[in-house]
Amino acid sequence: MAVMEKKRKKSTKKLPKLLYDCRVSHNLTQREVAEVCGVTEQAVSQWEQGLWRPSPRNIPKLEELFETDLKTAYFLS
Repeated sequence: MAVMEKKRKKSTKKLPKLLYDCRVSHNLTQREVAEVCGVTEQAVSQWEQGLWRPSPRNIPKLEELFETDLKTAYFLS
């Protein structure tokens, strides 16, 4: 039997809200997300507030962590 690839959820939310909602729904702290991305806890806070955006190199890490598509929200924000 072939292994089916897990589809990532797509969202129409704005990136800061999407990042916050994903983090909370996965029961993660800002510190835990920061460790995965190699950034500070303050950086994650700023992403969620819409003050800064994650660098493009962090998007795949966040997508894997949250099991969701962030590219659409990233490029539309």
